[in-house]
Amino acid sequence: MKLGMDLNDTKHSISLRDQLVLLLISKSGINNIFQLVMKFDRCDFPGRVENNLLTLLDNQLIHVLAVDKFNHPVKYATTQKGEVFLKNDIDSEIIIDHIKKMSNPDFMLELVQAIFDKE
Repeated sequence: MKLGMDLNDTKHSISLRDQLVLLLISKSGINNIFQLVMKFDRCDFPGRVENNLLTLLDNQLIHVLAVDKFNHPVKYATTQKGEVFLKNDIDSEIIIDHIKKMSNPDFMLELVQAIFDKE
């Protein structure tokens, strides 16, 4: 499987919010459902990240790293395809503009700006 061919299709099916979730999973250590929901609830209630996680899983940008005792996914990690997508297809200015439109963007804006500053 060639990653480049798949990434062209992926870029069009991944929303800005999906990209933000992918970025957080990969670069911030916020990689479990509970942390993700708490962070998104804080800045853009309701935080509902389940659909974003499903989209990222369907596009093979993340994979399940851990499950709970009921076999529900609780922790995620970025795949190689996800890392390539982050490297080649994430536009920091567009992501920052997206965050600024959230109802309470300050925390997320600070967190994501720090990630981009490290890059």
